[in-house]
Amino acid sequence: MSGITNYTPTPAVNQPSSEPIADETTGREQLIERLLYLLGGSKEQVNLWLSSPHPWLGSRTPMSYLDEGKIEVVETLVGAIEQGIPG
Repeated sequence: MSGITNYTPTPAVNQPSSEPIADETTGREQLIERLLYLLGGSKEQVNLWLSSPHPWLGSRTPMSYLDEGKIEVVETLVGAIEQGIPG
C-alpha cells in the first residue's frame, strides 16, 4: 500500500496525544490522596505538611512548588517518604 500512495501508516502509539494523560488538577488530587493516606486521613495534617518548610526543598514549603506548577518536585518528596527514606 505504501508504494501506491507514498504514505506509510504509523501506529497510533507514535502519534502525539491531543490531551494530556492527567491534568494539573488531577495530579494535585492524587498527591493529596497519597498525603492523606500517609498522614492518617487528616486534612489538617496534610495542610500543615504542605505549608511547612522542608529541608529537602531548601527550606521552602511543598505548597510553594505546587503554586509554581512544579508538582513533580513534591511528588518526588512524597515518593521518598512512601519508600521509607527519612526526611
